[in-house]
Amino acid sequence: MLINNCITFQSERYKFDYLCQIKLCQMYSVGSTIRENRKSKNLLLRQLAAILDIDVAILSKIERGERTPTKDQLIKIAIALEIDVNILLKNQLAEKILIELSENINPIEVMKIVQKELKRKI
Repeated sequence: MLINNCITFQSERYKFDYLCQIKLCQMYSVGSTIRENRKSKNLLLRQLAAILDIDVAILSKIERGERTPTKDQLIKIAIALEIDVNILLKNQLAEKILIELSENINPIEVMKIVQKELKRKI
C-alpha cells in the first residue's frame, strides 16, 4: 500500500526489511524529483508542459505520482530540466519494483531470487 510516498507492508507473516522501508521513504519519487527541479528553475507547471509539448494535467499527475511517465517523457523532462536521465530512470524502475514487491507474499525471498539471477546473468 502506498501512503505518503512510502510503501507499507500489511502481512504479519512476512515483513519487508525495515531498512528497505526507511530507504524507500527517504527516496524521492520521480514526480517529486521533477517538481523540485522544475521549481528550482523557476518554471511554472504550464511552462514546462509547453516545453515538453504535453498537457498540463498530465505533467501535474506525473509530479503527484498519479501517472507514470513513459521513458520518452522522462528523457524529455531530464533534458528540459538538465537532470541526469539515469537518475530518473533508476528511480522509476525502483518505484515499480517496490510497488510490485509490496503485493508479494514474501518480498525478501523474491529479491534473493532476483539477486541470484542477476549475478548469474551479469
